[in-house]
Amino acid sequence: MKNRSKILIRRVMRDRASSQRESRSSTISPILAVENWPKKWQDIVSDASIIAGYMPLWDELSLAAFWQSPLIAHCRKCFPRVEGDEIVFYECTNSDSMRKGSFGIMEPSTEERIVDPSEISIMLIPASAYGQDGTRLGRGKGFYDRYFASMLEKQSKSDFTLIGVVRSEALLQALPSDPWDLKADAVVTESFFVET
Repeated sequence: MKNRSKILIRRVMRDRASSQRESRSSTISPILAVENWPKKWQDIVSDASIIAGYMPLWDELSLAAFWQSPLIAHCRKCFPRVEGDEIVFYECTNSDSMRKGSFGIMEPSTEERIVDPSEISIMLIPASAYGQDGTRLGRGKGFYDRYFASMLEKQSKSDFTLIGVVRSEALLQALPSDPWDLKADAVVTESFFVET
């Protein structure tokens, strides 16, 4: 029953995003500026050594403004690359090394360094929707859920932070979840920040 619920919610979120896309410009909205996050979370981000991000699909929020924040100028960054049924994060030292890959998403070149799951301090994770408690509803492929499991094999949950990223209208009161679904420590949208 839960899987059917998840499928329905994904479809509703996709349809809602699609109809809103038609009524606004094709520009992807950015997430709330880091400088507008609660001070505690600004400190968490500025203390990070490696931050894992993503390149947005048409219905996901852009991280461009996030990467330009002076608070994280010293941080190294990495991005996912789909390799078979898994995602592997590669450090991105040069934006010119990004190439269009799986699902039409920009991905880092395999010439970049692979980042071990134990190295990641903060991961910014897109989704179809998030619940107010941080429960994530992905796109159904399980890439991030499996990667999260590999992070837990290498380090304690207290050693890294998961920040969900989603459009405001896709932050819902509650979502169905399964034991393997990851849960974000906070969720940021284009207009507000919620600690879960």
